[in-house]
Amino acid sequence: MSSSAVAFSSSAASSVGVITSNTTLYVSPDGSDTVNTGTSSSPFKTLDRALSSLTNRRISDGVTVTIFITGAVSFNGANERHTFSATTFEHPDGERIVISGAKSVPVTIQSISSYNANSATTGGYYMEAHVQSSSGITVGDFVFIHEPNYRDSSKPTGGPIIYEVDFENERMAVRSTEHTGNAGETYDNWIATSRKLLATGPHQVVSTEGLLSSTPTVLLFVRHENTWEDTRTSTDDRDAFVTPQGIALSASGIFNSNGSLINTYSSPILGNISSGTPGLTGAANVEYGGVSKESFTTAFDKRHVNLSANVVKTRLNFDSTDGLKILSSIGRIEDIILCGPAHAGANGGTYAPESNTKTGIYIGPNVNCVLKNVGVSGFDKGIHIDHGSLTADQVFASGNNYNVYCDNGRSYLNESIVTGSGNSSIYATNNSSLVLKNTIVTANKSNGIELDNGSVAEMNYCNVSLNGGNAVVSNESIVDLTGTTAAYGVTSDASLGIYSFGTNGYNGRFFVQSRDGNWLFHNKLAGVRLDQNSTLNLSGSVVSYNGESGVFSIGSQINAFRSNVWANGGSFDAAITGITQSSITSIYDGTVRLEDTSVGNSVRGIYLNGSYMSDSAGQIVGNTNEGLYAEMKSLVRLLDTGITGNSMDISANYLTTVFLDNGTNTVNPNTETGTTSDIIVAESIA
Repeated sequence: MSSSAVAFSSSAASSVGVITSNTTLYVSPDGSDTVNTGTSSSPFKTLDRALSSLTNRRISDGVTVTIFITGAVSFNGANERHTFSATTFEHPDGERIVISGAKSVPVTIQSISSYNANSATTGGYYMEAHVQSSSGITVGDFVFIHEPNYRDSSKPTGGPIIYEVDFENERMAVRSTEHTGNAGETYDNWIATSRKLLATGPHQVVSTEGLLSSTPTVLLFVRHENTWEDTRTSTDDRDAFVTPQGIALSASGIFNSNGSLINTYSSPILGNISSGTPGLTGAANVEYGGVSKESFTTAFDKRHVNLSANVVKTRLNFDSTDGLKILSSIGRIEDIILCGPAHAGANGGTYAPESNTKTGIYIGPNVNCVLKNVGVSGFDKGIHIDHGSLTADQVFASGNNYNVYCDNGRSYLNESIVTGSGNSSIYATNNSSLVLKNTIVTANKSNGIELDNGSVAEMNYCNVSLNGGNAVVSNESIVDLTGTTAAYGVTSDASLGIYSFGTNGYNGRFFVQSRDGNWLFHNKLAGVRLDQNSTLNLSGSVVSYNGESGVFSIGSQINAFRSNVWANGGSFDAAITGITQSSITSIYDGTVRLEDTSVGNSVRGIYLNGSYMSDSAGQIVGNTNEGLYAEMKSLVRLLDTGITGNSMDISANYLTTVFLDNGTNTVNPNTETGTTSDIIVAESIA
């Protein structure tokens, strides 16, 4: 069936009729578009036919028409699909129409026990999940795995970011008791919590043979890649090999200590699914911190890792076409997954999304589209907002070239997972506006989020980690990574002296930071890259262990308040050595303004080239070379700043001037200055 739109008259007088009571139209893979009438016992076969039945019919105010698409229950294996052609939605009363799939079914995950390459030649991964019960799971269903800590209804006190944990040597505060702020509390020796992120997303069920075992498991196909596959032999914390293998979420969670599968799978689908290289993210005896698995089973533990899942059975396959084209506002789309050309054919799909040019959900000009618990996978653009507006709760996008593409549009994403894209996962251009809350952006081949040409992104309680490029890129745009402005939050780290450097005046890694903003961790390039007239507003956020600078700025402005930029600039390739990135880098007429912000544990804390910097009550500590290196006519003003524990605290070169408030700055005697620069110590700075 070719793409078609449904024609409507804007005049009620010329309409065939008016729908005056709530109505449900049914669509089923077993239905018929030629003889059936759209009832539960006589369903249509396609969404297009259900929409055409509304031709020239208006919908009264307060009335809802629901188009219910059942799950594909009579199909087998990778061929379990309900195939559609491109469908256009356009109706004058579109806000009163809901497109709904079968209600998703919660399933409890006991453990993630293996995450290994399949036997195919082009990559992707199999992940084995130990589940509490089958919950009616069949091959071809999708399991949406999410992190409840990033949901408004179940967020821990203080939000999820405060409970995320770095690598072992410089780990974040994790208490063995409640966060009461009492001195003398102990700290648990957690491995990085980021391993859970690689388990999240919409994953296809490829075998249910393990459900017959006394340890019921399902085998899932994961359409993303781990950018650390080539660094698994490294011993550097910054190069740590991250895998979700070995997570227990209940006392009954089962593991195999050598990383092998718990159950045996012989389904013929396993030899058919194609996926990409290198294909290896887990291996026998892969460990970090001395263990190959870790448990998050108590209520306290689950504030750090708390994976949950829903089974989605309504799957719309668009094997060679675009998906849904929304040309008028729609009430809601819910409980479905759209599978694009990358899922076509008897093989069940391929890993690589770059080979097609189709769009999953297109939102046209002046149109508002509402999504709730919707997945989209296997397209060029998963969701394309073209001068329109998206309001989305719990979107699961994976295996698209761009998961979300916004062109002069507005996009609100809450409690969503966007992963496994071939290009930037979320891309916004031409004065677009993004609002992201409680959203995880992870395991994308390139950048997590990219802004261009006057766009704005506002982010809160977001985790942008483990991406193959930068976490966030901004070109002539504005990035707001926001948290509260309150000091300490729920932990009072300053009074406890967490990661204290002894008696040199440092107040702990997190100083007064509440850490309730955003987490940008372990991305292969920079945490945030600012190009040409961009602005970053950073508050209550942590930017750590990124391969290049935590923040890299070219001719842009950095404003950081009560944030932590830590341990950035390491190598992500065992063959690469000597990388000397700084935690914060500003070049070519950039501006850096810091307040109550700690920067440290990198090669250089801050590097300035032809830039201006002011700091109030910050900490620049524990860097292996300079705490602050400024050159090429840079100008620096420091007030109440602690620059300590660095091999060299300040180096000023080539017509650079550094003003220090002598009364309150803490600078060790190893300050160095170039012969053409000055470090001026003053009683006060105006």
